[in-house]
Amino acid sequence: MHKMKATYDENRCAVILEGGEPFLVLNIEKLSDLKRSNQSHCDCMYIMFENNEQCNVHLIELKNISDCTKLIEIIKDFFNNKIPQTKSLIYPILQTLGIRPHQYYYVLVIPQSAIDHLQNNGSIVSRTGIGKYFRNSSWMVPCGGSIHAKQYLYRRHV
Repeated sequence: MHKMKATYDENRCAVILEGGEPFLVLNIEKLSDLKRSNQSHCDCMYIMFENNEQCNVHLIELKNISDCTKLIEIIKDFFNNKIPQTKSLIYPILQTLGIRPHQYYYVLVIPQSAIDHLQNNGSIVSRTGIGKYFRNSSWMVPCGGSIHAKQYLYRRHV
């Protein structure tokens, strides 16, 4: 089995890509530029295989945000705009490579202070309804952490 440990960094917010058997890391920003797409999109895609057969696609968005008042807007944009538009952008590539994803995972990489803000303010989570986004296939990761350093909103907030 092949192994890889790579760091994907944007605006001083990085995530460590590791785990499974790596297949492809794709800079979606560059893909969007090459295709002259004006669509909203995630920052990168990491494709890996588990157990030599299950292909998993991670769509990753990195946001080094210091203003927590914009956090809800960023989360909603990630799930409602960036993910669907990224999937339509990468679909032809996945088809060409013969990849049928077993599972899509959605990873939002933000500073630990922003994650703490959400986890400590249940009323914001309840009032805005963002808890519904963070389930088994989507999670937050602190800047500098591994893609698998999953942090969810506490169940009492959902």
